[in-house]
Amino acid sequence: MSTNTLDTRLKELLPELFESQKQSGEAFLKFKLTPEKIGAISLKLVEETLLIPTEMITPIPNLPQSILGLMNTQERVFLGIDLPLFIGVAHKFANLQRHTVIVVRLPSVINEEKNDPHTSEDIWIGLAVHQIQGLMRLLPEEIATIQEGIPNLNTSLQGIITQNQEEIMLLSIEKLAHKFSQLSKNK
Repeated sequence: MSTNTLDTRLKELLPELFESQKQSGEAFLKFKLTPEKIGAISLKLVEETLLIPTEMITPIPNLPQSILGLMNTQERVFLGIDLPLFIGVAHKFANLQRHTVIVVRLPSVINEEKNDPHTSEDIWIGLAVHQIQGLMRLLPEEIATIQEGIPNLNTSLQGIITQNQEEIMLLSIEKLAHKFSQLSKNK
């Protein structure tokens, strides 16, 4: 039996495998910030997820507790952040043997002082979370506006949704990056 005939036969028997299924909505990575609080971030800037042993994280002195230290992957070194502590929803991870880390790549930053587009480079950050739960898709109309009265979270959230009776905080990578840049300017 030739390959062409086999391909044709498979397409006849299993057409759903060969048809692209367009799914609506933006893809998000869902995770637990703490055992009780759930968050999600857009997959657009997520590069990978990792389990990093604690001994592979190099602490940096004189930084806030929310900064875990330096991590590396694929020949890149990046800063690891305790995400729940950084946005103000939990205390520091205690006595973990390894961290669940979401590695995000922030859009290129151009060196504004030199005004030279050739000095741009991507910024990588590792966001340590309690546990990764999977993927979900959301339509813009499903996202509720940010509630007032949550000052720490307002600087980190894109919105909030309720799904299966769970409140999920949609974190904005751009807002987190801005919050981080403000932290680094204060140091």
